[in-house]
Amino acid sequence: MSRGLAGRAPEGLLLGNISSGAGGSDASDLARATALAASLDDQLGLGAHGPVWLGQRDRGRIEDPADLGRIRARLERSERHATEILEAHRGLLSDMAKELVAMREIAGEELDRWLEQIRDDAASAALGPQREAASS
Repeated sequence: MSRGLAGRAPEGLLLGNISSGAGGSDASDLARATALAASLDDQLGLGAHGPVWLGQRDRGRIEDPADLGRIRARLERSERHATEILEAHRGLLSDMAKELVAMREIAGEELDRWLEQIRDDAASAALGPQREAASS
């Protein structure tokens, strides 16, 4: 879910507000993240209903206030998680946003080069405690 909301998160982080670009259609990132959050209860047996398969929900209708509250809470947690990840790489995110404005699209090998910088940072952070322990 965090990955699906990672397009909305940088807007809030860098611009201070979120546009409607992540939502709109059934194929949108927000729609897919919402469907995943709802499927935890309805299809995967991991939610409030326990190990029960209830079938596919009409994605346009979440009428039970309790279900809606759980789904919203999951989405909000996931969006916060995405924001935390992006915040840790804010400088890189800002540079990437400038590149995106200049190029209009980042894809393929160019996108891989940007993402590799995040992977390198994550690997260094993960090894940090191990390096400290080894040097003690």
